[in-house]
Amino acid sequence: MALVDVVEEALEPINETYAEAARQRLWSRLNDLRSKVEKRLVDQGIHVDDIRYEFYLNMRYQGTETPMMVLSPKNGDFKGEFLKNHLREFSFVFPETKPILVDDVRIRGIGKSGTVGADDEQLGSELESMKSMTANMDLRERTVCTRLTAADLPTLTDLLQTKCTSQQADGRALQCMCLEN
Repeated sequence: MALVDVVEEALEPINETYAEAARQRLWSRLNDLRSKVEKRLVDQGIHVDDIRYEFYLNMRYQGTETPMMVLSPKNGDFKGEFLKNHLREFSFVFPETKPILVDDVRIRGIGKSGTVGADDEQLGSELESMKSMTANMDLRERTVCTRLTAADLPTLTDLLQTKCTSQQADGRALQCMCLEN
C-alpha cells in the first residue's frame, strides 16, 4: 500500500557503564543495528533516502531496578537526556559519582514509502486493479424506524414540534421516527 510508514526495530542487550570511554562503543553498536534495520527496510522496497532513525539506550542507575528507554537528543548527549528524564519522572537525580548503566541498545527505523509524486505509478496500478460495483436499489434506500421512549429523549417537546419523516423529492420516506409513551 502506498504512503504508509514502515517501521523496523532492533534491540540488543548490552551491559555497559555509561562513560565517555564507552560512548564510542555504544554508537558503534547502534550503527551496527542501524545497518540491519536499513537492510530490512530496503528489502521491503523503501528507498534509503526515505528512512529516518531513532536511537535509544535503556539506561538506569547502578543498584536500581527501573531502567528508562532514552531517545537520543539532537546533540547526542544520552546522559544529559537520562538525567532530565529521571528528574522529571522521579523528582530526583543521584550524585555524579553514581554510575549509570546501559542495559540495551535499540534502534527504530521509519521508512516513508515515498511521496504522492514518486508513487504515481504504484497508485495508478492500485486504482486500476480495484473493482467497483453498483449497489442494489434495496440496499441504497431503506426506511429507518427507531422506537424511542420518552425517557430516551431529553427534549421530547422539541422533537414533537418537528416533522417525523424526511422526504425525498419523489415522496419516498427516508427516515421515520415512531414515539411510544
